[in-house]
Amino acid sequence: MRLLFAPALLFALSLASCGESETDAYRTAFRPVNLEIVTTGRDVEVAIRTAGAMKNNAEVAVAFARLTDDAARIAGSLVRITAPSEFTKDHRSLIRGLRQEAGHLHRISRAAIDGDVRAAQSATADAAATAGAIRTPRSRIVSRLGLSVR
Repeated sequence: MRLLFAPALLFALSLASCGESETDAYRTAFRPVNLEIVTTGRDVEVAIRTAGAMKNNAEVAVAFARLTDDAARIAGSLVRITAPSEFTKDHRSLIRGLRQEAGHLHRISRAAIDGDVRAAQSATADAAATAGAIRTPRSRIVSRLGLSVR
């Protein structure tokens, strides 16, 4: 009986080692999050461009509150993904950038509620500046994973 168990164990171990690589698993997990980042980035750009044409401050506040939630949710999704060591630095930078962006978007929403044009302008400038803190690590990750940039 013992002799039958050893080959079965070796066979099971060999099958386990034929699974996905860490990078393949990361690519699979990152791909849908990447699409969310791209979509939300476009939504932020549209909201910033069209905020002045919105009906009132409440509409602006709601639009940017939704975007705040989206950015924070995406950062949370990334936290739950384990990045291989060669992606760790950019992965963490991307999470930080998304969290910073969520903070700036929240400030825009809060400024709209308060009717504070200067605060809204300052937060908008900060949000635009933070876009690079998202774009740069995301681009490096996407490139190294061989994903489409979109």
